[in-house]
Amino acid sequence: MATVFFAAASLIAVGCFFALGGYTRWQDARSLDRACGGILPKGDIESLMGSDRLYGGTPLIPRTKSLQSCSITSRGHTRGTTGVSIDWRGEEGGAFLNIGQSGLVGDYTSTAPIGNGWSGVMTWSKPIGYASVIAECRGANKDLMVSVSSYPAQREDAFNTPQGFGDLARVATKTMERAAKKWGCDANMGRPVTSVTPPSAYKHDRIPVDQARGTCRPVAGTKLDTKGSGPAKAIETPTDNALIEDCYLLDGKGRALYHLSAYYGPYALELRESRGALLRSPAGSNRDTGSAWARSECRNFFGTARFTVTLERDALGSDTGRQPDPDLPAKLLTSFAKNAAERHGCSNVALPSTSSGDGTD
Repeated sequence: MATVFFAAASLIAVGCFFALGGYTRWQDARSLDRACGGILPKGDIESLMGSDRLYGGTPLIPRTKSLQSCSITSRGHTRGTTGVSIDWRGEEGGAFLNIGQSGLVGDYTSTAPIGNGWSGVMTWSKPIGYASVIAECRGANKDLMVSVSSYPAQREDAFNTPQGFGDLARVATKTMERAAKKWGCDANMGRPVTSVTPPSAYKHDRIPVDQARGTCRPVAGTKLDTKGSGPAKAIETPTDNALIEDCYLLDGKGRALYHLSAYYGPYALELRESRGALLRSPAGSNRDTGSAWARSECRNFFGTARFTVTLERDALGSDTGRQPDPDLPAKLLTSFAKNAAERHGCSNVALPSTSSGDGTD
């Protein structure tokens, strides 16, 4: 009789386990523990996605050359998802796609450094946040790269706040720490991340140009026309170990005049002209379009660096930049590139020539 009782009780317990979702939770926990080879920081992903009902799986588009790639999805009426990929830099490609960018010169970007000693970049294309971090492996002649993209559906305002971006950065940096151990990458790691200032929002983060303290500071005093007037406002990236940096110079009405950018490592190598061709020449300018580009070599910062400037256009497609001086883009870029190269330990800056004969530094 007792045996029958215990058997019946066991069946009831098993039934309750299934009926109350216990088996699904168990399967979800197993899949999360195994995702990306078991190196993901589970607690930080739960914090990022605002849910502890998560399960791991393969990406919709598998990355054949990645060391590991996986997706984490939340259960509920509105399902969020986070994708993670771990690669040796240069083998998989697609560095710009990993942060939601096209990689074309002059495209609108808004980026932020991870800071805290990490070499990385963060960006946001609503409602998705992106983070990529790179570590230089000593004695291996290669670099390890971790990229994370996240749509935390249950935290729609996640990337409006330093805490939300901090959650995303922690997933990327802690995954990097574990990936480096797993794949034998002896590299310097940064410090723990608590929060990250979100990338500048075009409409909300304009500052008077004389208050520029980041990437726009070297060009803030440039005269843009024959009257000697300069830019009125700026949108800039804080100066840190960011792999992409931006500076927008704006007029008094808040319209962008010039967009200056710096790209390092994989982003420099994958940068393309507006027509889609790889940017190959070391330095040059196009006076018809108001664009210019430069290059530098960085011994300790992932090789090549690229610097660009483009004349911005307003919503109607007309040029808002005033360019009485055809050498102005090259002059702007020279100040910007020299400063960026120095901050990142780069040398041998190839600069565009001007009518006065200035060029390679």
